[in-house]
Amino acid sequence: MNDFSCDIYQATNFSKLIEVNLIHYVVCENCSVVRQYPYPSDIEIDNFYLNYKSYKSNDSIYLTENSSSLFISDKEMTLNDLGISIDFFKNKKLLDVGCATGNFLKMVEFYKLSYVKGIDISEECIKIAKSKNLNCENKKFLNEKDRYDIISMWHVIEHIRKPLEYIEHAYNLLNKDGILLIETPVVGKVSNSFGSSWRYYMPTEHINLFTFSSLVNISLNHGFKIKSFIRFGSGNDSDKISNSNKQAMDRIAKELGWGDTLAICLIK
Repeated sequence: MNDFSCDIYQATNFSKLIEVNLIHYVVCENCSVVRQYPYPSDIEIDNFYLNYKSYKSNDSIYLTENSSSLFISDKEMTLNDLGISIDFFKNKKLLDVGCATGNFLKMVEFYKLSYVKGIDISEECIKIAKSKNLNCENKKFLNEKDRYDIISMWHVIEHIRKPLEYIEHAYNLLNKDGILLIETPVVGKVSNSFGSSWRYYMPTEHINLFTFSSLVNISLNHGFKIKSFIRFGSGNDSDKISNSNKQAMDRIAKELGWGDTLAICLIK
């Protein structure tokens, strides 16, 4: 693999965008995806996730011991924004890719699904999820062979060096009319305003950052149709500004469709 050419379109032409902690992010002039330059090596990526839960617990509210209620509240709002009711899950098979410590698996326990499984490359996270009696496995998504009605990827594809492989594999695993739920950061007005301090510039962890149009085009090119989507998030974290200011800015970003986070429901 060439660590300097875009893994999405195999292109070498790019524009320099930003530098974060001595690491460069560039914009591919073919697909508009913002990528780390050069890509981190497979060894760097594997080593990064060895103790991912311990490393992230200090700054990720979703990996702390008491994060479940906040995660569930957040995802219930997202599903509602996407027009997906609890009844939609009834009697369906679901795979949660990048399940971490199992918050989404826990959330859907009462959704009357016929089968639920989570997978994650972090052995540490899976050990915690299993301690909650959740059906999960330390496994890479591309090694998954079973078929599903729903596949969810909550903040996953930005971590992947070759995200097209994940989207293509999800399409192949889904049954007819199955859906793929993706939530991921998106570059645009918010990221441009924050520059190098944008919260989602996270070298090694966030390898590819999509624009809204680039993710849509890639999904359509792989056979998916768009069922619904929502953009939210003003780029402000609650520990940086007052809660009232954050709520106001988040509401404006969502209403204007400028949010730096995209949730999208794709249908096969």
